[in-house]
Amino acid sequence: VIEDIAKKLLNGNGTVSRDAQLTIAIAKFCMRTDPKDPLLGKKAVQLMSVHADLAHEFCLYQIALSPNHKLSMADQHSRFMKDIFDGECVDIVRGFKTFVLNNLSELVRFSKSVAWSETEHLIKCQDVWFSGITACS
Repeated sequence: VIEDIAKKLLNGNGTVSRDAQLTIAIAKFCMRTDPKDPLLGKKAVQLMSVHADLAHEFCLYQIALSPNHKLSMADQHSRFMKDIFDGECVDIVRGFKTFVLNNLSELVRFSKSVAWSETEHLIKCQDVWFSGITACS
């Protein structure tokens, strides 16, 4: 199913835009990973190690939620990336779950608007991730 979704996100010339790459990576991660997995933090770090743009977007998302006005944006980014890759932090894992769920929700909305046959699979995945987040809150 996810490969069918990936094909639909391809540009007409066979290339994949940066946003589509991030969407595909997040969708694959969500469809293959239980949000209650005790190794979720390590799996998220692995994902971000492979997808630097995803790590950067997640970092910007976290900084926007709780900016540190005493540090420059570059210093906040550097500190956050160090925190991600130095170990698991419950707040970072929770934030990552919310980040990927928000992205997955955007993909669900898009798939509904273009009437993809895979929409039901995406909705089920979204529901699993939503329940995985609310169970931990």
